[in-house]
Amino acid sequence: MVEPYGTDPVVVTVIDPLPGDVAQIANLVYETGSNPPPCPPSSPQCVITPTLGNVAIAKALSAESGSEAGLAEPGEQLTYTITLTNSGGSAVTGFGLTDPLDPNVGFVSASNGGSHAGGVVTWSGLTVPANGTLALTVVVQVVDPIPLDVTRIANVAHETGYPAPDCTLIPEPDACVTIPTQQRPRISVTKTVNVGSVAPGGNVQYTITVRNVGPVAALNVVVSDPLPAGVASFQWQCVASGGATCPNASGTGAINESMPSFPAGGQVVYTVVATMTDTPPSSVINMVSVTPALDTVCEPDLSAAPCLADAPVSVRANAVPVVAVPVNSTFMLLLMMLALVGTAVTVLRRA
Repeated sequence: MVEPYGTDPVVVTVIDPLPGDVAQIANLVYETGSNPPPCPPSSPQCVITPTLGNVAIAKALSAESGSEAGLAEPGEQLTYTITLTNSGGSAVTGFGLTDPLDPNVGFVSASNGGSHAGGVVTWSGLTVPANGTLALTVVVQVVDPIPLDVTRIANVAHETGYPAPDCTLIPEPDACVTIPTQQRPRISVTKTVNVGSVAPGGNVQYTITVRNVGPVAALNVVVSDPLPAGVASFQWQCVASGGATCPNASGTGAINESMPSFPAGGQVVYTVVATMTDTPPSSVINMVSVTPALDTVCEPDLSAAPCLADAPVSVRANAVPVVAVPVNSTFMLLLMMLALVGTAVTVLRRA
């Protein structure tokens, strides 16, 4: 029995973990059989205990100065908004935030006292209100030019002193933002030859393979293969696949072919029969170049266009002809006899 004006403590245990949307714990006492009063609000019969603050971090690309939405373009400015959401019933004070920038951007500005040093933006002493939000912004500028092997600009924010989330997870964590760079054609060109050496005036066969291994079409692609020193003529054929089209199916002389659009996954193969001159140099180097109109990556070395490939061939020297001596010729036999006599006289004199 509870004595008049006495106390009777009640001990409860808060569940662990609390649901993310719980901001307070309410406890109500009332006389059995009576109507319970509202709780909350707080009253002599209702005790409200706020939960601890719990901050979630979300980051988004909120503005960009480039011409293509959702793509990181060389030299453009990107504005990120970082939203701190406190689902707890108590304000969070002294909160610290760390935002390591992608190495391919430069810092421009940060709101709410954010400071930049060594490629990292940090905030300290932030207050996130109970059951409320705090928005921060950071502005960066993409490098120009973007390195050829860079395919995305990544950014993540995390609470200072705690590890950053893994942005490679699928789905991507809310604190991560990944923006692809402008997609560029990626051209692979190879050149092979069917022999390692050739005689003057002989033939060799070159095979030129050009492929677009990138995600987008290459425009106004020029395939150029001039006759090198030591080559008298070319005869060639072209075969296309993967949606590509040969400008010409065959031809003679130097190759200088232009494709208005070379689709992703497209391929053209040139088979070239080259005839050597009668007096070629000791080594014939045949170079092919592939030059698209726009910014293009040459695979596999990730260099800038033009994309090049060569195939050297060594030239064999002509053999010295052997002249047979007609032994049944009286004149030749006389010459041989005189030569032998001369050799014998020289030996005797030396003796």
